[in-house]
Amino acid sequence: MKRHSIVFVAVAVALVGAYVPAARAENDVKSASPSPKIELREREREELKKKLEAEKEAVKKRQEVEKTKREEDREALKQKMEKEREALKDQREKEREAFKKKLEALKDEKKKQIVERIDGQIDALNARITNHFANVLEKIENALSRIEARVAGLKSEGKDVTKAEAAVVAAKEAIAEARARVEAQAGEAYVITITTEDKLGSAVSTVRKNLHEDLKEAQEAVRDAHSAVKSLSEIVRNIIRGPEADDDVSPSPMPSASPAVTQ
Repeated sequence: MKRHSIVFVAVAVALVGAYVPAARAENDVKSASPSPKIELREREREELKKKLEAEKEAVKKRQEVEKTKREEDREALKQKMEKEREALKDQREKEREAFKKKLEALKDEKKKQIVERIDGQIDALNARITNHFANVLEKIENALSRIEARVAGLKSEGKDVTKAEAAVVAAKEAIAEARARVEAQAGEAYVITITTEDKLGSAVSTVRKNLHEDLKEAQEAVRDAHSAVKSLSEIVRNIIRGPEADDDVSPSPMPSASPAVTQ
């Protein structure tokens, strides 16, 4: 009887010894194989990655198209301003002839030289300041392009960019208005009206005042465009809520322009 018990125990131990490695092997196989949930998460991550890459590529292409359009618009504005100046040149030639005849009638040589010099400065000043405004608008547009790309990136990340998109539209409208105002200013003509010698001072002051006020209006339009882009950058900062916004979403500082004609 004792012998049978010993044999039974030996068989049981052998069976247990054979089962344990088999169970371990089965567990190892199960742990090596990813669960359905893990596989699903990996697929979702891969799909999201592909989606983000596709959206980034779409944003990049849209930026390239917009950059080309901005360059075309700038070139069109430059050509239009040149045409305005050419048309103004013919008009100014006729007015200058009449101006010179009246100028020759002046007896005071010193006053004659001052008036002639100021008359020559006025058109040059208007051209210089309007070119300056056009350059400022170009910088503002470039800043808007960078911020708009950031807005598109934030949208692809699932951020709420509704306010930012509305601000982008408002900024584009402000820039278009400023461009139209600068373009109109480039075509303005300023002529000193000579009547009598004793009224020369007031005639010169009137023309200088008109030029200054017109340039101030154009400057305000450019400032409005800058303010619109600056407001947009603040909205984007609030969405990002981080220091990374400081370098990429700030438009260039607004250069000052103080038109003045010296005697």
